[in-house]
Amino acid sequence: MLLLERAHSEKDRLIVVLDEFQEIKDIATNLDKQLRSIMQEQKHINYILLGSQESMMTDIFENKKSPFYHFGELMRLGKLPRSDFYDYLSKRLSPVFPESYGSLADSILDFTECHPYYAQQLAANVWQIGVLQPKTEDVLQAAVDNIVVSHALDYERIWMGLKRTNRWILQRLASKKNLQSGEYRTSTIYSALKRLQKDGYVMYSDHYELEDPFYRQWILRQL
Repeated sequence: MLLLERAHSEKDRLIVVLDEFQEIKDIATNLDKQLRSIMQEQKHINYILLGSQESMMTDIFENKKSPFYHFGELMRLGKLPRSDFYDYLSKRLSPVFPESYGSLADSILDFTECHPYYAQQLAANVWQIGVLQPKTEDVLQAAVDNIVVSHALDYERIWMGLKRTNRWILQRLASKKNLQSGEYRTSTIYSALKRLQKDGYVMYSDHYELEDPFYRQWILRQL
């Protein structure tokens, strides 16, 4: 990173993009402090720091004890507009599914609720089935099954490590049921939701929901 600074000037500024930046805490001890000390001295480089775990990214940039506290402008990216995402998926699915690409694009977005990463993952699996197994009747369901099965061991490991309250909450969210059922106190539910959100299992926009739609499907199959 120091070499990058020497190679550029004020007139020839460099933009460096670091993805999944929340992993900085797991790579090496005090790496966040080292990077912060380097970055703050660099005058001719701009950084874009991306991350998929919102709660962890928030902790990095809004926790007063973090080396990156108020390091730059924090932008929360919402889900992509459905119409734009639909056009994107339709265009790429049409060569393989000339008669059903539109309905498939809609189904992919419905299942993933327009989450960019999971929608593209599902679309890629749908496309692959269309190419390799063109006679498959329910392509979307086959693609979902493939992904859920491929992650089943990880999902089970995660599930076994969760407390009973957390499991109950994930089951209710997966089933889209009200959390205020009287089984747990509101304060208990709220604390558990915050923990699940921090761990990346739950996200919040205007309501709490499971972050991974395939994990949601796995949970539903255990009920």
